[in-house]
Amino acid sequence: MADFRFKVNQSYNPHLSLPHVDASEHHACSVVLPDTHALGIVIMYEDLKAKALEQWRSLLATPEIRMTAQEQYEELLSLAEKYLKQGLINRDERKVLVTEATLRYAKAVEGIGQGT
Repeated sequence: MADFRFKVNQSYNPHLSLPHVDASEHHACSVVLPDTHALGIVIMYEDLKAKALEQWRSLLATPEIRMTAQEQYEELLSLAEKYLKQGLINRDERKVLVTEATLRYAKAVEGIGQGT
């Protein structure tokens, strides 16, 4: 089981809609939020991460109406960067998302070049 230590205080960034997560320490995770119960924070964080990744995967699978392959790719990259800044994913997870988006974009562009 992972060792989670939470630093909960009044200093959080009001410009972010999600908590700032500092995972720079080995095996420790600091979440900076207003006074809140730690278990609730973990559950909320996991819910937000799951919903964010579900949104990203949905856009990857089904682009919005009239969205070009390039627009889809740019939006996927933008979401991955947003999730990283919000602390929902780490750099390695962002790299995986960017790789998946790049492969999908390359496949779409290749298909266009072949007349599909």
